[in-house]
Amino acid sequence: MRIAEAEKKVKESDQRRTQMLFDLEKEKARWQMENDNILGQKRELEDIIANLERRKDLLFKENERLKQGE
Repeated sequence: MRIAEAEKKVKESDQRRTQMLFDLEKEKARWQMENDNILGQKRELEDIIANLERRKDLLFKENERLKQGE
């Protein structure tokens, strides 16, 4: 009887451990997806900033050229 109870407890512990490991891996995958999404957004924003900087530089040069033409 005691052996059966011990075996039952071991089985329940193994099931809890397996479930916890599964939940951990699922959470890690969710965090990785979120991290990848954030990194993608960061890259997009960096591209937008770079384009705006180029546009600003071009407009500044054009403005200087127009000032000199006056």
